[in-house]
Amino acid sequence: MYLAGGRSVEELAMIRHRKYQADRGRTESLSTWAPKVSRELLEAMGAREAWDLFDHLRPATQPPVTDALRQHAQGDAPRPGGGRSGML
Repeated sequence: MYLAGGRSVEELAMIRHRKYQADRGRTESLSTWAPKVSRELLEAMGAREAWDLFDHLRPATQPPVTDALRQHAQGDAPRPGGGRSGML
């Protein structure tokens, strides 16, 4: 079970999505490929069994999105011509 705040996940999914689209020369359109996060990114977020999320005053923004997580999200985008498994 992975638990992470919706705003944090949304921000990282969009960073990953923008990289995916840019690598293909596309705009940020959501109709061609839905934003996703991978299990690897959730692991990097510390989201596995993160039940303490419910103890935070603002759980939607937990964990905080750091530069390291932003870089991980960009590096996690599938490369053109290749797929990637484990997406959520």
